[in-house]
Amino acid sequence: MNRKDLPIIVLLFALLIAWPFIYKRFFAPPPRPPAQEAEPPTSPSEPQASEQGAAEAEPAAEPGLEGRAEADLATRPAPAISAAPEPAEPETAVEPESEREPAAPEREERRERLSTPRMQVAVSSWGGGVVNAELKEYPQTLEPDSPPVTLDFMPWPALTYTELPGLDRRADFELGVEEPGAKVRLTRTLESGLELVRTVSVAGDYSLEVTDVFSNKGPSPVSLPEHGLQVGPMAQIESKSHQRGFAFLGIDALLAGGRGVRHWGRKKFLSGELILDDLFLEEQHRGGCMMFRRLSRPLPAEIDEIQPIEAEWLGAKNKFFVQIVRPEDEANKYRLYARRAVSPRETKDNPKSWAKAPVLEEVRASIRFPARALGPGESFTRKSHYFVGPKKFALLKDLGHSQGDAMNFGLWAPVCKVLLMALNGIYGLLPNYGVAIILLTILIRVLFWPVTHKNSAHMKKMQDIQPLLKELRAKHKDNPRRLQEETMALYKEHKVNPLGGCLPMLIQIPVFIALFGVLRSAVELRFAPFLWIPDLSEPEGLLAGMLPGGFSLNILPIFMSATMFIQQKLTPAAGDPNQQKMMAFMPLMMLFFFYNMPSALVLYWSTNQCLMIGQLLIQKRRKAAKEA
Repeated sequence: MNRKDLPIIVLLFALLIAWPFIYKRFFAPPPRPPAQEAEPPTSPSEPQASEQGAAEAEPAAEPGLEGRAEADLATRPAPAISAAPEPAEPETAVEPESEREPAAPEREERRERLSTPRMQVAVSSWGGGVVNAELKEYPQTLEPDSPPVTLDFMPWPALTYTELPGLDRRADFELGVEEPGAKVRLTRTLESGLELVRTVSVAGDYSLEVTDVFSNKGPSPVSLPEHGLQVGPMAQIESKSHQRGFAFLGIDALLAGGRGVRHWGRKKFLSGELILDDLFLEEQHRGGCMMFRRLSRPLPAEIDEIQPIEAEWLGAKNKFFVQIVRPEDEANKYRLYARRAVSPRETKDNPKSWAKAPVLEEVRASIRFPARALGPGESFTRKSHYFVGPKKFALLKDLGHSQGDAMNFGLWAPVCKVLLMALNGIYGLLPNYGVAIILLTILIRVLFWPVTHKNSAHMKKMQDIQPLLKELRAKHKDNPRRLQEETMALYKEHKVNPLGGCLPMLIQIPVFIALFGVLRSAVELRFAPFLWIPDLSEPEGLLAGMLPGGFSLNILPIFMSATMFIQQKLTPAAGDPNQQKMMAFMPLMMLFFFYNMPSALVLYWSTNQCLMIGQLLIQKRRKAAKEA
């Protein structure tokens, strides 16, 4: 490396270190408003208010237009399914769902609860869908008396139909109980003679089975337009750190024909596929670098797109929880919806205030079915399976149909699965995930001992020939070509590969990336304590609210950086002196990179560094003993 390049590298490191503060000051979205517990409405004129109540706002260029009162729905006439065949909806024109809102039901809403030892869902007579899901084993907070996590799907309940006039989320169903807490029956008949009888029953700890029977009870044919069956909205999980650059909200679809799961939340490595973030951008900016975008208009507050690709199931997820709907009959398309955070500093007349990239606040989706006609007396049955629960690989894998791929482990998925099984296996023996992470790290170090030992031997050889390399540099300082030839000859004579020190690190990179993917969003680590750390899925956040600038103290990243500094001092010096100077910045860079990472990740890396320091100390003692 040329000496002239060192200032540039230092400047780039400084920019990388300062980027979190620059982003927070100039680009960060506003904090989300505190969640409000939804109360069942007492009448149609008093709609429910919820944290996600603004989900279906029409795209607005100005802040403050994100929400729209559902009371306006009552002023719109209710469309009815036609008794004559109608053409299917054109694929090229996607009309916002908010433009096709039906009128609110006239009767008061009724809810029935289906329950398992691990889950409880509320089924509503309005639309016949699931309005919320209570996950009994997952508390909302760390408080001792914390209620369980409740996923609120209002105002777009899960398992309701979209674009099916008279049978959508505001349709007034007759709700009856067939088996208390286990099975309900919903019925609605339209003036055209079309009847929908829906049965919702418990099928597992976190699963429901839905059977819909469509029948034509009238004297004339009826036509069902193309329509969708939706999963409820999923919002970001409140956390101590937003972890910019890591996408936790997402939509997944298992593509038909064995094409695998399409992940819309995070871009696949070296893939040109679009993700949800890209859909907010004009076509010429999709996939490009954020820093070089020159937008001609503000990003829309929300996107709503139909994907003309066949999918077998569809899921929406956040960091820890997921919904998946899987119809048994063939679906032909699916629809994506996402809403972004809009900063109060963002105005339509000031391009400098426009966000260059969206920060998602909410996602939902619907799997779609083709239009079909029913003659008098005809009927058909549609059966669907619905999962709502933790994003836990063991549970999702047992569902079959590749639903375990909703974990989105990425390129190193096989390694991720092995590491996750090992982590949970150790936890089964010693029920503390902090201890399990430390023991797993030790296990990985033992497995890689031959590789790291070879690397240490290589570093020692490089250290032994440093005086000879120094002589060559002094002798041929004015002849770079001759210096390179003599250096390579010296390496060959002493059987040293200048790149040999990189190989052990390259071998370990897949394991580190895989463990990073496992630990950054493992629901098992949510609220898992270790020593002074109350939650391994979050940074420590000590003295939060007591330090200036909204900062908090995280001890583990500081300890990790200190161990990196000690390791560098113990590692035999070898290679280009300029590269050594550059590597001296690594502890500081890693401190800022890891400072707001989940404590589980920092614990893994700190343990790894401590083991490396121990290995280096043992080698130094052995060397000193031999020389003595």
